[in-house]
Amino acid sequence: MKAITHNLLFCNKNTCINNEKNFPLLIKSTKTENITLEKDDIRTKSMFEKLDKKCLNEWCKNLNVYKYDLTLPIEELEKNEDFYTYLHNILFEIQIVEGCLVCLNCHREYEIKNGIPDFVLKDDEL
Repeated sequence: MKAITHNLLFCNKNTCINNEKNFPLLIKSTKTENITLEKDDIRTKSMFEKLDKKCLNEWCKNLNVYKYDLTLPIEELEKNEDFYTYLHNILFEIQIVEGCLVCLNCHREYEIKNGIPDFVLKDDEL
């Protein structure tokens, strides 16, 4: 699971649907992988503009790769020489292979296995 996916996920339990604490989900990673992809600053910037910056900050903090406050204006962040290399890495190259996502409201854990989060709810959670 990559940062882009994490940026879209929230707890969908009955008790959490209208609760602000259902996003972003806390990451508990037990295995990550880094893959190397060709860097493209234009694609990276375009994707960054579409994502929730607070959620992306949480991704970085949970995976111990926090370097910049991504909620700052892009003009401020671009002053850092390695910003796009860093951003490319966190968006496209870091992947959680094993672990779980935890709702901060109900504490429900969603397992991540082989890079895929399992969001299937039990009958009593619907």
